[in-house]
Amino acid sequence: MVSGEGKANSIDTIGKISSDLARPVLAPGKNTAEAADGIRETATRSATWRVLDYVSPLVAVALVIMLWAISLPGINIRAMNDYGLVSVLPPAILIAMALLTLSFSLLVTRPRVPAFILVAHVIALIFIVHGTTAMLYELPRYSWTYKHIGVVDYIMRNGSVNPAIDIYHNWPGFFALGAFFTTITGLPSPLSYAGWAPVFFNILYFVPLLFLFRTFSTDRRVVWLGVWFFYLASWVGQDYFAPQALSYFFYIVILAIVVAWFRVARRPAGSSLVPLIRGINGTNMPVGSPTPPSPPYPGGTLGSPPDKGDLGGSVPNQSFTPPSPSCQGGTISILFRRFLDRPYIDEAPAVAGAPLQRFGIMAIIILVFFVVVSSHQLTPYAIIAAMVSIAIFRVCSARLLPVLMVIIAGAWALYVAATYMNGNIQWIIQSIGELLSNVDTNVADLSQASAGRVFTAWVSRGLTATLWGLALLGAIRRFRLGHRDLPILLLAIAPFPLIATQSYGGEMIFRIFLFTLPPMAFLAASAFIPSLGQAISPRTSAALALTSLALLGGLLFAYYGKESVNFFTNNEMQAVEFVHKTAPNGSLLVVLSSNLPMKYRDYEMFTYHSLTDNLDFNRGQVWIGGQPPAGQAGVAGRTANRISYITYLMSDLKYHGAYLVVTRSEEAYINLLDIMPKEDLTSLEQALANSANFRLIMSNSDAQVYVLADDSQGAANQ
Repeated sequence: MVSGEGKANSIDTIGKISSDLARPVLAPGKNTAEAADGIRETATRSATWRVLDYVSPLVAVALVIMLWAISLPGINIRAMNDYGLVSVLPPAILIAMALLTLSFSLLVTRPRVPAFILVAHVIALIFIVHGTTAMLYELPRYSWTYKHIGVVDYIMRNGSVNPAIDIYHNWPGFFALGAFFTTITGLPSPLSYAGWAPVFFNILYFVPLLFLFRTFSTDRRVVWLGVWFFYLASWVGQDYFAPQALSYFFYIVILAIVVAWFRVARRPAGSSLVPLIRGINGTNMPVGSPTPPSPPYPGGTLGSPPDKGDLGGSVPNQSFTPPSPSCQGGTISILFRRFLDRPYIDEAPAVAGAPLQRFGIMAIIILVFFVVVSSHQLTPYAIIAAMVSIAIFRVCSARLLPVLMVIIAGAWALYVAATYMNGNIQWIIQSIGELLSNVDTNVADLSQASAGRVFTAWVSRGLTATLWGLALLGAIRRFRLGHRDLPILLLAIAPFPLIATQSYGGEMIFRIFLFTLPPMAFLAASAFIPSLGQAISPRTSAALALTSLALLGGLLFAYYGKESVNFFTNNEMQAVEFVHKTAPNGSLLVVLSSNLPMKYRDYEMFTYHSLTDNLDFNRGQVWIGGQPPAGQAGVAGRTANRISYITYLMSDLKYHGAYLVVTRSEEAYINLLDIMPKEDLTSLEQALANSANFRLIMSNSDAQVYVLADDSQGAANQ
């Protein structure tokens, strides 16, 4: 036993030794002043290198941005082909993107790179990828943007919604926020800012992504690389002015808060899943077989935490000893138990807080979820799927949270959105469980597609497969190193069952990819940096750089692949605005396809008809009277049938007027998606121009507007 005085003497001795070791050793013949000068010179040189380490990456980012900006004016977007925007991007922009990617890949593996340097790289990537279209295009991209702006316009004019108009009025949360923002900023319409929505929303995702990934790991390298992979693989294009973009932000926020505040470090003993696994394993132990009791929780009874079933309860005691595997069933049950009982290695600990604080956090989650429920039809159920999965596996202590979420989402659908549900509930119920049909609807038929569309479609699939493959590799590497990544794996898998509920208009597989993207990006980063403190070899660094470049290349084709139909011109807007000003309320507006900048204002005043939504029209098999006209065949016959059908539609006397709008973007959409043969589309346009049934009342290089030749109303309004 060492006395207190002895300990003090030992500490003094250690302090003296440390001081002597820190003191510089003087070379023979050197005085103290010369040695001090040498030390100062070394310190100055070291500080200089540190400054260069900070400044040089920022200079590189600035040069990349400059190279990108000066290259934009030389881009001719009208020269785009079926390969999308990449087909007209100058080499300078591609080089700038590649340099930015290589710079980040080299920096992220360093142990002590300042966060602001990595932030600069991420923000630069967002601006280059998503700001390019905002800088190049005359108008916001995507035809759906204008439909959403139209709903905002309706709310701004009327101060309310009308659920009988369309589905958007049954889930109006996003549009109400858009109307509020537009009003308080004094802007006339969201058209003023909607083109920059992709940049805004992607920057908005940045902070909750960091927060979420930091709950998965304390290794800043894998956290930042996961963020980078998220943006390199985000090709689905649901970041425009749409309810999905805002709801996706709240989706990430809810995942981050729940995992950070309500994650349990160890799953309590006696899980209800163990009997199920015993059954899979072929054991005959009944479901109610006793298991060794777990130690008492603070303030609770043996094996029963005091917060069981409480939304805001405390985290269960993390110090109990797992039950013996011999009591838990067969081999699969033992492996499952051992997997779940692995301790976390590099996860950040769950945030501790007082009960009142946790109650407040839970109230925020519920409020945010309510905003999502009021704004979007699908995202609430993606959140519920995630919450159910982590609740079943006892990863989350708030096990009644998914129940409450189901009640909120169900109440909204049955009461607030009752108008829509009453007219659509039958097909919604019928689509549940139709897995093969839903999958088939989500797979595009490329048999008649152009070479460019086939290429971009396969690149999109390849990018998805690459990310998921890297995620699988990352999960395996982390498991072999001793990690228990159950929360991450559950969040990555949870959205997949949604495909069995409905096809979501042929987009469900894309939305599933979107919802799985955060955990998949983190696991993909773990393929290169699987464990905390593990050094990165030069070969791994090279593989990371090449993979990042490959993901970037895939993103450019997958994200920009349909830009020939996504951009609109001022000439097209001029034609649509002409129709809005000319057509009386109650008119029929006929279009070749819905891909044009329409419905952005007063959209409830008109009836819209897209000709190519009719498969018979696309085949040229539409005619009046039930029988095809005699003596007509081939392109000429199909064109005659279509002209007759359009004349019939526009002659309906229940409308106060009828207008046919043909634009460049409609033609591009029909050609890219092979909706009808190109020769048929050309023949139809020539027939419209030469037909005695129609009269051209407005025309420019990108659009034409027709009325019936005997339409006196259209002539009077010119």
